[in-house]
Amino acid sequence: MKKNIPYVTYALMAINVVMFLITAVKSGGTSINSRVLIDWGGALVPYIKSGQYWRLLTATFLHGDIMHILFNMYGIYIFGPQLERIAGPFKFLVIYILSGLGGSLLSYLVNINTRGLSIGASGSLFGLVGAMIVIALKFREQIGRGYLSQLILIVGYNLVYGFMPGSGIDNFGHIGGLITGLVSTAVLVLPLLGRR
Repeated sequence: MKKNIPYVTYALMAINVVMFLITAVKSGGTSINSRVLIDWGGALVPYIKSGQYWRLLTATFLHGDIMHILFNMYGIYIFGPQLERIAGPFKFLVIYILSGLGGSLLSYLVNINTRGLSIGASGSLFGLVGAMIVIALKFREQIGRGYLSQLILIVGYNLVYGFMPGSGIDNFGHIGGLITGLVSTAVLVLPLLGRR
């Protein structure tokens, strides 16, 4: 039914894809040039330190190559509709944006003494997984503990892999998004579910 279509999830995915296509054209291929990423809002530490705080948000809609965006969009496609239907479109959007910002902010604070560039929707994606962990905890008797275990396994595997040498993954962006997703869902969604 139309009211169950997760429009916000699809809109966010569309924005990510459009931004990837634009930067791919600017780069002349699907491996995106770092200069293009910076020009289009990548979270480069010196620029943020100079006051360009908006990059903490715009960087969450940029991706470095085709596998990067495919992985993140697949995750958002899996978890986004679930959370949007549970939390409602507005609260889902708030959790998504806050998680992206939380991931960018922690990454920035950890890398504040470097010239690091951070991009990607993975902070938002980890926030969505964190949100579903909170919900699965609340309803673990109804939905079974297996789903909760799967979510925790997904998070654990990705964090361990992210800390492996040479992974090239900004794990602090993941952790910041996860924490923000957990907290924002506990504040915004759990009271609503408690009244159902």
